[in-house]
Amino acid sequence: LLGDSVIIPDPRFIEEIPKESAEAKVIKKVQDELLRRRWRKEVVVGVKKELIPERPQIEVASLPPGSWCMQFQFTLERPIVTKDEIRLDMTENPVRRERATGIPCFVASSWKGSLRSAFRATSGNGDSVQRDFHSLFGSAERVLDSETKEPRRGRLQFFSTYFDMAGVYLTQALNRKTKTGDNPVNYEVVPEGAKGWFTLLYCTHADGILNPAGIEEESGRHARMMASTVAVMFRQTGFGGKKSSGFGMAADLIDDGVFLERDKSARFTHLTHLDAWQFKVSQ
Repeated sequence: LLGDSVIIPDPRFIEEIPKESAEAKVIKKVQDELLRRRWRKEVVVGVKKELIPERPQIEVASLPPGSWCMQFQFTLERPIVTKDEIRLDMTENPVRRERATGIPCFVASSWKGSLRSAFRATSGNGDSVQRDFHSLFGSAERVLDSETKEPRRGRLQFFSTYFDMAGVYLTQALNRKTKTGDNPVNYEVVPEGAKGWFTLLYCTHADGILNPAGIEEESGRHARMMASTVAVMFRQTGFGGKKSSGFGMAADLIDDGVFLERDKSARFTHLTHLDAWQFKVSQ
């Protein structure tokens, strides 16, 4: 029934086919076979490695004093659910892809939102926390009366992550009376085992140029704060959609973890090392 290639009819024309016709029976059979394969997680599409962009190369030494960069390659422990902007797709909920190449991705703005949520979940609501939030993420919805109302750019810069595979996850809501599933829902996801690069850049902008001596202490405090928040995001609060259901989690073991400053660097191999800030900075 399903060979190397499958022709999926346009959904707009499926409704016009009589339900008892031979064509409708064939379409139903194809859809059932696709659901069976997805349930068994057979639909996992790899991506050519030569199409995946290389990790961002950050020259921290050329940035203002107090700037730093955190970068590592993580492995998914639970799938990522994202929502693409495409209107018509063979799946009900297609994963977000880079528009030119079709590579599954997690865009920079989504990283910012996920890290911001993790920061709010682990921090209080004091004045100092609000000032740190304003400095790191930029203008907030509510700012302190003592601060300027003008929009302010945050010091954190985010980069999109590209993955080497995509898959399909099947779920369905249970009927509360019969305790059975009625309508299965398909999600195209970035599956477990997919790898991607996370890069977080902290740039002090004009603050580091105008006040290089006073910015170092604040930069170090923000680095420790963000290291703990990144660990919480990857291991506890999650990222992407359906986080409350356990989606969007990464394994503790990472590859090529590095923390870069203008004249120093440090390496780490576990996300829990970030949470406890256990690694030492070396010259």
